[in-house]
Amino acid sequence: MPSAEHTTHRWDILVIEADEPTNAVLRDLIDRELRTSWAVSALEGETFMRGNEVRVVICADDLPDLPGLMFLAETRNLWPTTQRILMCRDLDADLLLHTMREGGILNCLPKPLDREATGHMIEHALRQSRMMESLTTTRRQLDEAEVRVAYLDSASRRNWFTGTGLRLLLWLATAILLVVSLVLLGLTGFYLLKSCLGVDFFPDIHLLDLLRR
Repeated sequence: MPSAEHTTHRWDILVIEADEPTNAVLRDLIDRELRTSWAVSALEGETFMRGNEVRVVICADDLPDLPGLMFLAETRNLWPTTQRILMCRDLDADLLLHTMREGGILNCLPKPLDREATGHMIEHALRQSRMMESLTTTRRQLDEAEVRVAYLDSASRRNWFTGTGLRLLLWLATAILLVVSLVLLGLTGFYLLKSCLGVDFFPDIHLLDLLRR
């Protein structure tokens, strides 16, 4: 299934359960201050998750339209930080390992629900989800920081070539022109001095010959 679209709606818990006695137990255990939504089928649960970010999904395995294990496995990519809890009547070690491996499920709760164990599991799942959200935010900030550093480094290199590098080239060209000018000026002065004194220091060498060499 594709990932969910971005949304500003965030819920703490989504319960997907058609059995009313089980829902009654969960209503007693879930803190009323938590934003909790309820669905009775996999279709309702999926529709809700596609439009809302959910921290914890508590899903029954015996849903009327789709096994809860399959639903959790198919929706695991909608919100990567969502913690998933499966409720089922027949729970064994093989099923537990399978569900945690294939569905990305945090844990399984046997029906009928044990109130104390269920309460602890819900609290644990909420903590896990908040920790995952924090890690995801930190990772995103680090990625953004790396992009900014790479951009600044690239900009710095460009500035060097267009700024410092260009100045160095100008200085080098100026120095070369200065050296050439001094050489020409020296030769010219030497020629004038020779002409004024009437002395040919190098009778076989003339200024034009020196310039041609």
